[in-house]
Order: sequence, then structure tokens, then C-alpha cells
Amino acid sequence: MFKNLSTKTKLALFPAIFIIATIVTAIIYSSSISFVQDRIKISSQTTLLIDELLKARITIYQFMLIPTPSGKDAIDKQWTKLIDETLTLKELFVSKENKDLCDVVVKDIKDYLAGVEVLAKHSFATNKDETRAEFSETMKNMIKIAQNIEKNYDGMNSRNANIRDDAIIKLTTNLSLVAVFAIGIFIFISIMISNSIAGSLKNFKDGLLSFFNFLNRKSDDITILDASSKDEFGDMAKLINENIDIVQDTIEKDNELIDEAKKVMMRVRNGWYSQTIDKSTPNASLEEFKNELNEMIIHTKDRFQHINEVLASYSAYDYRPVLKLGDEDEEGGVLEKMINGINALQVAVVSMLKDSLANGIKLENSSKALIDNVHTLNQSSNEAAASLEETAAALEEITSTVTSNSNNVIQMSGYSNEVSNSAKKGQEMARNTAVAMDEITNQVTNINEAIAVIDQIAFQTNILSLNAAVEAATAGEAGKGFAVVAQEVRNLATRSAEAAKEIKNIVEMATSKAQEGKNISDLMIKDYEELLTNIEKSSQMINEISNASKEQQAGISQINDTVTMLDQKTQQNAIIASKTQDIANETDNISKHIVEDVLEKRFLGKDKIVEESRRNLNREEKVIIKNETKKTEKFVTKKIEATKSKDDEWESF
Repeated sequence: MFKNLSTKTKLALFPAIFIIATIVTAIIYSSSISFVQDRIKISSQTTLLIDELLKARITIYQFMLIPTPSGKDAIDKQWTKLIDETLTLKELFVSKENKDLCDVVVKDIKDYLAGVEVLAKHSFATNKDETRAEFSETMKNMIKIAQNIEKNYDGMNSRNANIRDDAIIKLTTNLSLVAVFAIGIFIFISIMISNSIAGSLKNFKDGLLSFFNFLNRKSDDITILDASSKDEFGDMAKLINENIDIVQDTIEKDNELIDEAKKVMMRVRNGWYSQTIDKSTPNASLEEFKNELNEMIIHTKDRFQHINEVLASYSAYDYRPVLKLGDEDEEGGVLEKMINGINALQVAVVSMLKDSLANGIKLENSSKALIDNVHTLNQSSNEAAASLEETAAALEEITSTVTSNSNNVIQMSGYSNEVSNSAKKGQEMARNTAVAMDEITNQVTNINEAIAVIDQIAFQTNILSLNAAVEAATAGEAGKGFAVVAQEVRNLATRSAEAAKEIKNIVEMATSKAQEGKNISDLMIKDYEELLTNIEKSSQMINEISNASKEQQAGISQINDTVTMLDQKTQQNAIIASKTQDIANETDNISKHIVEDVLEKRFLGKDKIVEESRRNLNREEKVIIKNETKKTEKFVTKKIEATKSKDDEWESF
């Protein structure tokens, strides 16, 4: 039946059957769907009315919470709107039951509004007790009315839903019958057309298999397709036969391009990125693949050259260039790992250079400060050594003076013993007053000379103790102990002077008594007794002076030992300071070499580190200058002023 029809005509039967079935279905559907849609619209409207009822009741609750005229107006407006929408819904209903329910709802709403008036009256009333009973009864009725309204709306919605469901069931049944009929016709025609097309396709398939075997390298020959039929398959066979020659030529060129691509890829695998694929083919896909492959080789070559340039700059100590990933580079790929690795190496090297530069600058600044401090220490050690030499010389003079004082004290002790013996003899020779008085006069003269010697010794000792105190003050912290000893020497000298003065007074008194003794013989014995007592006191004082002189000599010997030890330590400090200065100079040279070596390299952040180090150095220098200024202000030279005693011949320093 379909042998004389073309394939186009055969295939056109399928859409024709589909169109006819669609038209019939559309007619049935359009006649029923409008009714269903109206019912759906009514259901939606009913649902909206239930929502509006809830909103209206909410206005009542709000008014009860806060009774205001505006709240009353909102209630009237909301419930009036509900009446209008209910009347509109009534026009849409078809069944008489729903229309009657609409009338009942309108009546209930009006009754509800009457109750709202009572509610408003109670809310605005001054004395609410008068209207409380009416208000309670009205509230109960309003609640029942609202429940009836909601129940009637639900009834409308339920009846409308049943009508809608019945219409949908009827529409579904009609459409099912049309579908069964259309499917039967479609299956019958499909079988007939399929059998007709299957025969033509079998003949065409045999020819295509031969062509595909050639394309897939299963056969070296191509069988020409049978083009004797008059349908579309015959026309296709003719077109395929025309393109067989074109395909055969294309395949040969493809093979040539693939062979060249193998050679190029072999060289690329060995690191040759200077050669690309030159052969061409009519195959657009293969030609595009060739171009993409050439671009990949060129792009990879450029990336490697850029990496090589960056590495060359690193080898030239220029660490400023940084490799960047492309927008289309594989995330986590080999190229990304290599670039990140090189960048991590650059960051590590730059960080190391920054640390080296900062540490070198700090070391350079510290070595400069160390050199300055060692120079100051060396100078101070030399000055201390010179001061100690001067102190030692002064101590030698003091030692000589103290030794002389000791000898004089020994002589004075002998004189004291002689005076004592003379006094005793005078006592025994009391009767021989004239002779005894002469001898006493002679002894008194000797005592005066001894007192003069003691006076001179005390004066010189005081002068030497003054010099020793000045040298101790010059020595600073190291001379504090020496200053204490000098003070004790000065105290002993003062006591010696006072004792000499007292002896002088006693001798003068003895002289006066001796002169009087010449005239008053009776009083001579008594005077000699007093003289003997005074001589014994003088002897005790002389012993004290002798002991003090010995203590002075021992103290000065200890000071000599201390000064000698200080001199040795000062010389050792000077030697250590000299060696330390050599070490500081060598450290300074090393730090300068480190800084110069790092500054020759180029990397980001170098200038910032240098500038920051300079600012820190300037701040440190300002702090040092400020501290030295404070120390200079605190240092005050103390002057030693002499204090005169009652005796014009002595001074206490």
C-alpha cells in the first residue's frame, strides 16, 4: 500500500494523525475546561473570603484592645467590604443552594455589625457597668454569628469543589476515549510504514557497512552503494558515492598529518619546543586539533622561557621578579606546583636576605656603640692608673710623716718619764726650793720644746690628711675606703693638737707655780704634787698619741696595699679594654661586610629595612645624648672648705 510513496510522504502521516488527534482533544478539552476554571476561581474566591473574615474579626479584637473611633471605622470598612465580595461571589455561583447561602451570610454580617455598634457603645461608655450585661450577651451572639459565617463559607467551598471534581472526572473520561482511539490508529499506520522503511534501510545499511569498514580500517576497499531506487534512500546513496572519493582523500591527508604529529610530539617529549606541525588536512576538527597542539607547544615554550628568565634574574641576585599563574592554569596541577615552589623559594630567599640585612645593620650599630664604649673604658682605665700613681706618691709622703711622728712621740715619752722623775726628785728636795725650782724651770723649757715639736707634727699630719682626702675624692668610688682612713688620721691629728695644747697649759701653770714657789716655800710640796699629777696625765696622753701614731702607720700601710692592688687591677682592665677594642673593630668590619654583601642584592623591602634601621639608630643616639646630658647635670664638683677652730693656729678640713 506504501510502496509507491516516498519516505517523506510516509513520515508525514505521523504528524497528520497527531494533528487530527490533537484537534479533537482540544475541542473536547476547551468545552469542559472553562467550566472547571470557573469552579476553581470560585473556590479561590471563597478561600479569600474566609481570609477576609479572619481579618475582619482581627479588627474587632484590635478595637477591643484599643477602642478608638478610627478602629470603629476600620471595622465598618472591613465588614462592608466582606458584604460586597460575598454579593460578587453570589453572581458567580450556578447552584441555588450556594446563592441562598450567600444571602444568609450577608444577613449574618449585618447582624454582626449591629453587635459591633453595641460593642462600640460599651467601649466608649464612661460607666461600663451599665452596659456590661448587654455587652456580654452581644459578644456571645457575635461569636455564634462569626462561626455560622465561617461555616457557610466552608459549605459554599465544599459544594463548589464537588461540582469542580465532577467536571474534571467527565473531562478525563472523554480525553481517555479520544486517546485510545488515536493510539490504535497510530499503531496500525506505524506498523505499515515501519515495514516499508525497514526494507529500504536494510539495503542502505549494507552499503554503509562497507563504507564504515573502510573508515575503521577493517577493509581497504569501498563498495559503491546501490542507487537504483527512486526514493530518498536512493538519493542518499548517490550523495554518499560522491563523497566517498572526498573522504578517501581526506583520510590520506589525515594520516600524513598524524604521522608528522607523532614525530613532533616525540621531540617535544624530549624537550624540543622549537618544532611545530606543518601538514594540513581538510578535516576541520583535526586541523583545529593541530592548531591547538601548535599553540600548546608555543605557549609551553613561552612559559618555560619566562620561568628561565626569572631564575636567571635570581642567579644574578635580583629577587624582585615573581612568577604568576595564568587564569586557565590547572588548579593543583604540575605547572602550578612548580610556579608555587619557585615563588616559595623566592619568598624564603628574600626573607633570609631581609633577616640578614636587619641583623647586619643591628650588628653594625652595636659594634659602633661597642667601639665607643671600649674607647671610653680604655681612656677611663688610663686615667684611673694615673690617679692611682699620684695617690701612691702622696701615700709615701704620708707614711714618711707618720714614721717621723712616731719617733717624735717616742722621744716625747722619754721626756715625759724624765719630767716625772724630776718631779719626784723635786718632791724629795722640797726643801731645796731654789735648786729644785731651777731644775723645774729647765725641765719646763724642755717640755715647751717637745710641745712645739708635737704641735708641728700635728699640724703637718693634718695637712697630709687633707691631701689624702682630696686624692680619695679624685679616685671616686675606688677611693671611698681611703677617704675614711684619711678622716681618721685627721681626727688623730686634731686630738694630738688638743693634747699638746693641754700640756702647754699645764706646763705654763707649772712655770707659774715654780715662780711662785720661789717666794712661797710652804706651798712647794703641794704644787709638786699637782705637778706630778699633771705629768702623769701628760704621760697618758703621750701614750695615747703614740698608740694613735701606730694605728695611723698601720692604716696607711693597708691603704698602700689597697692602692697597689687597685693599680694592678687597673692595668689589667686597661689590657682587657685594649683587647676588647680589637675584637669590637673586627666585629664592626664583619658587620659592614655583611651589610654591603646584602645591599648588593636586589629584593623588595630592602630600602624599607635600611630606612627603619636608620630611624632606630637616630632614636638610640638621641637617647644616649640625653642620658649623658643628665649625667653631666647631676655631677657637681664638691669643694672642701676649711673650718677654723677657736685656736687660730689650727684648721679642721
